Amino acid sequence: LVRFPDDFVRPADTRFAPGGKQAGAWSDGFPILMISEESLQDLNVRLVRDGKARNDGMGEAADYEIPMDRFRPNVVVKGCNPYEEDTWQRVRVGDGVTMDVIKPCARCPIPTTDQATGVRDPSSDPQPTATLRTYRTGKALGLTAVNPNWRDEVFFGQNIVTVKATGVLQVGGRIKVIRKQQWAT
Repeated sequence: LVRFPDDFVRPADTRFAPGGKQAGAWSDGFPILMISEESLQDLNVRLVRDGKARNDGMGEAADYEIPMDRFRPNVVVKGCNPYEEDTWQRVRVGDGVTMDVIKPCARCPIPTTDQATGVRDPSSDPQPTATLRTYRTGKALGLTAVNPNWRDEVFFGQNIVTVKATGVLQVGGRIKVIRKQQWAT
């Protein structure tokens, strides 16, 4: 078992989350990762369309979908267009949790690992990263203006920090987009 002391502080990257926002002991850089069900559905459609869906003993390849747990979000939204979360800058969830969408999430190799079995895609260009690389790189998304080093990074999901957390995040909570990214208006 691994334990963090009660006084352990892991700050979020101050280039994107100024003001000492905390990532939390177990988070990978930022406290909240948000992905829409529609974005994952779009990825799965592309995997099947391009013949890249794998049969992992779960039925025909066309029936296999990459599950959301591969990406490990702690906020999943639905009812928007695929990748619409990319355009959000500030959102309110439920009755008072206000959050800023601060940067897209660069993906590590973990989404190529089946979370139930611990088995990683053994191919030389593992899925779903290989498919995401065809349309979700920093270059493809126009993010090199923000950071030239993001050119070849693969992005899926949005990193978020809380601004005002006086309410409760809960399953089924309604999300309201308060402000869109400046480039999206």
